[in-house]
Amino acid sequence: MKKNILFASLIAGICCFQAFSSETCEKKVYTVFSPLGKLDEYYCNSGTLQEIRLGDRVLLRDQLLADEDSNGHPTAKKDKYKGSLFIYSSHSYGQPQPFICTEKLYLLDLTGKKPRVFEFGITNTCNTFHWASWGKGDSAVIAIKDNVKIKYNNGKFTFPDEENYLSGSTSATGSNKAADYVPFARELPIPATQVAK
Repeated sequence: MKKNILFASLIAGICCFQAFSSETCEKKVYTVFSPLGKLDEYYCNSGTLQEIRLGDRVLLRDQLLADEDSNGHPTAKKDKYKGSLFIYSSHSYGQPQPFICTEKLYLLDLTGKKPRVFEFGITNTCNTFHWASWGKGDSAVIAIKDNVKIKYNNGKFTFPDEENYLSGSTSATGSNKAADYVPFARELPIPATQVAK
C-alpha cells in the first residue's frame, strides 16, 4: 500500500514538473533599455500570464500585466525605450470590462546596482493607476484612482493621510471604516535562478 502511494506521488510530481517546464513564453516585440540591461515582456500560457525579465532573470510574473508608465523615453531605434522606474498593474483573467479593480500595483526600480521590485497600494480599494510625476533619479509621485498620491523615493513609499484616501468611489467594498483601508508597500524577492534557454 505504501509503495503504491509513493509511486502515485512520484508520478504526480513528474507530471507537474513536466507541465511547468513545458510552458512556453513568447517575447513581446519591443525592448526597454535600463541602466541594468535589457527589460523584456513575455507572454506565457497563451497570454494569460506575463513575465517581466531583465536579461534571463524573471523580475515579475503575474496575470495580464499592463505597463502603466515609466520615466523612460523613446530611443533612436524604433520600438525601443529607455527608463529606470516602471509601474505595472495586474488584472485577473476574465475580469469584466469596463470595470477593472486593481488590487495592487508594481514598481520596478532599476536605478541602483541591483533590481528592486515592489508591490504597493491600499487594501480594499481599487488601486487603478491614474498618473505619475517623475523626479530626479529614483523618486516619483504616483497617483491612483481619485487622485490619491503616493510618493516613492529610494525604496520608501509615503502614503497620504487617511482622509485623503477614504472615499466611497475608491472603495471596492463600500466600507467607510478607516481600519478596512491599510496602505501597503512590500519589496518582493527576486529569484536568483535564471530562465532556461
